[in-house]
Amino acid sequence: SMWSFSAITSQWGAAELLIPQLFRGFPQVFAVAPSVNLGLGSLPPERLKYASGLFNTLRNPGGAVGIAICGAILNDRTNFHFLTIASHLTPQNEAAMRLVDNVALRYGQLPGAVA
Repeated sequence: SMWSFSAITSQWGAAELLIPQLFRGFPQVFAVAPSVNLGLGSLPPERLKYASGLFNTLRNPGGAVGIAICGAILNDRTNFHFLTIASHLTPQNEAAMRLVDNVALRYGQLPGAVA
């Protein structure tokens, strides 16, 4: 489903978003049901309603913490890779300078490019 979002534009509407979202959301049913069963399946019925409430209450903050951790890791790795690439783009690196010159030359040949 992520591949189908590679061409997303601001002109996309609900019709274009529906199928990729279905492909992304439908398998969650197969992930959530077993985790709920693992977490609550061994409890006696009299404790199940309290455990279910606690489980559902903590699922949202747990997801938020997980997303925050993933975001922090992604940000850290992005900075690392940016600095690694930037350290190689120096005037002394002839291969990198040729690449930059070729990209600039091709960009200048595009219709509407500023000369």
